[in-house]
Amino acid sequence: MSSLPASQPASAPAPPTQPYVMPPPLKRSVWPTVVGVMAIVWGVLGVLAGAGGIIGFLMSSRFQMMPGFPPELTQVMADFAPRMMMLAAGMGLLAALGLLGGVGIVRRMHWSVTITRGWAVLKLIAALVEAFMTYSMQTKQLAVMQSGAGAPPMAGVIFTAMPVVAAAVGFAFAAALPVFMLVWFGRSRIQNEVQTWA
Repeated sequence: MSSLPASQPASAPAPPTQPYVMPPPLKRSVWPTVVGVMAIVWGVLGVLAGAGGIIGFLMSSRFQMMPGFPPELTQVMADFAPRMMMLAAGMGLLAALGLLGGVGIVRRMHWSVTITRGWAVLKLIAALVEAFMTYSMQTKQLAVMQSGAGAPPMAGVIFTAMPVVAAAVGFAFAAALPVFMLVWFGRSRIQNEVQTWA
């Protein structure tokens, strides 16, 4: 009786001829840290500036009582003080909101982008209001100074330009970071990365 041939064992797979190369690790973007820290620093300075503005207008009444201070200037300061203090308080609250957004950006939290965009829009509106109030207050102050005795001949031209320049420079400074944030987070590459955040 003939025996069946024994089955041949399955051949083992051949070892790889090329060494396995680990893929390079994905580099973590650093822009959230840079942008977040920038927002945090800006927020801290804004909170301090808001508090300082309130204290400054509260203290200004003491200087207005000094001998020789024009009563017309005292009246102008008294008229604008409540509105300027409210504006300073609002700016301080907005700065705190921007500070919160900056902390979230550093931690790569998805909600921080919504907060930062909202802060940027509100900050631009507040900067316009601040520029208008600065122009109005300085115009009235300089008009009182110009009407006084001993005003130089070129005072009219200088006093007309100063409020415009002060309001324009103040608005440009206040709007710089909000405009940057809106442009930065409007980029498609940044939006795609933010979608991966927690």
